[in-house]
Amino acid sequence: MKAIFKFLLLLFLINIDVLQGGLVFSNRSSSILISPGGKLYLQDTNSIAGWSRESIVQTSGNNSPINWDPSWTGDNSITYQVAPEPFLPENRGDITLQVYYHELKTDLLLGPNRHFIIQSSPSTNYTFIQGNGYTINLAEGFSNLIQIEAGQTVEIANTVIKNYDENGIYLPAGATLKFLNSTIEITDNRALYKPLNLAGEVIINGYGYTVSMNPGAYVNIDAGQLTINNVVFYGIGGQNLACKTADTNLILQNCNLFLTDNYRFKNGGLQMIDSTISGFEGFNFESSQTFSISRTVMFDTGITFSYSPSNDRRDLLYMDDSSILYLNGCTLRTTITGMQLTTGTLIVNGQNHVYNDGAVSLSQAFLLGNGNPANDLDIEILPGASISLESGKLLYANVNL
Repeated sequence: MKAIFKFLLLLFLINIDVLQGGLVFSNRSSSILISPGGKLYLQDTNSIAGWSRESIVQTSGNNSPINWDPSWTGDNSITYQVAPEPFLPENRGDITLQVYYHELKTDLLLGPNRHFIIQSSPSTNYTFIQGNGYTINLAEGFSNLIQIEAGQTVEIANTVIKNYDENGIYLPAGATLKFLNSTIEITDNRALYKPLNLAGEVIINGYGYTVSMNPGAYVNIDAGQLTINNVVFYGIGGQNLACKTADTNLILQNCNLFLTDNYRFKNGGLQMIDSTISGFEGFNFESSQTFSISRTVMFDTGITFSYSPSNDRRDLLYMDDSSILYLNGCTLRTTITGMQLTTGTLIVNGQNHVYNDGAVSLSQAFLLGNGNPANDLDIEILPGASISLESGKLLYANVNL
């Protein structure tokens, strides 16, 4: 299972009086599943390590004699309450959850006669919804189809969100919503004004539609990897499309990032596949991780690409033999860190400029090739095109013609 270890302890018609030797939950998805007829007694919760809100003790099946709603109240402290599973109607009627944990057993189609209302349970203002691969479909053109209570924290995992539109989600003051290991489908042009918080292995499919990023909107990946396919992002700037930690990754495939302000990519790895950066602003790469260029990536007219990683490596732009970096009237800027392009193909169109500010030696230069013939960079300058060095050093280090 992708980067996640799933621990399932099946208990059939047995009683466990004491957990001997300690019980360790390895990560947020580790859990205990109690099947129908099973009972689990926790006598000394100090013997449990790694327990958190996501370490779910749950029951399976309508015939189970217990149906617990576990609540997290602090280190090694667990409380329970009876929480009958809500009935999910097949057709009309609102669905109201007042439990800590819930599993989807079918696809949900939400519309004007059917809302998904998530409220706090008596002991906690946190709700975890395990989607099990099912779909939550937001009917096009309707608002507040998912309603989250003020102050409530909701995480929805392993779910396909169809027709995603933030107008379909009611998030009052203090309420937060995060999607984990899920797929989000955008089926029309959308305007975002609110945060979209993600974690785990998340995919956004845009089908060529435009997502406009307005003040207050951002797309954050807290942990794991976000893959965005076929989206035109308008209004990229600041850090409104961001990896939050160094071990997260952002993959953009068949995307166009249209910058309306200077943009900073500060953390994590970045891979662009058949994608374009456009606008008349700066794209500042400041991460210590790799920026991979796959197939064809274009820096369009007016873009200033600044390479200033948080470490001193100048080789973080990775290209393989099939990679094409297309400069279409842009500016490349780096400092004494330098910047290195190897393998693949560099295509130059229009008037392009290179700034290697502060460089006084070749060790600080903008580097094409690296002296190893296996890493030679193919360079194609189209008719009438140019690339001019405005400051610093430019070292041509290809070996072969």
